[in-house]
Amino acid sequence: MTFLMPIPASSRSRATTAVPWRALVALASAVFLSITIEMLPTGLLPEMSRDLGVGAPLVGLLVSVFAFAVVVTSSP
Repeated sequence: MTFLMPIPASSRSRATTAVPWRALVALASAVFLSITIEMLPTGLLPEMSRDLGVGAPLVGLLVSVFAFAVVVTSSP
């Protein structure tokens, strides 16, 4: 048999807090833009190779250097 204790009204009002929608939208937007900016060069490899007049392996190396710079400068 289970006994339930009533919860006082003051405890119930403290349990429900407003969701910080503005902060969540700002954080989600920042993450989306960060990932998009980091992945953008990968999709543009053929165009970058053609526009720069170099081979795809050299442009791939350029993107690797960019990725390494992102890893080194990102905060833990």
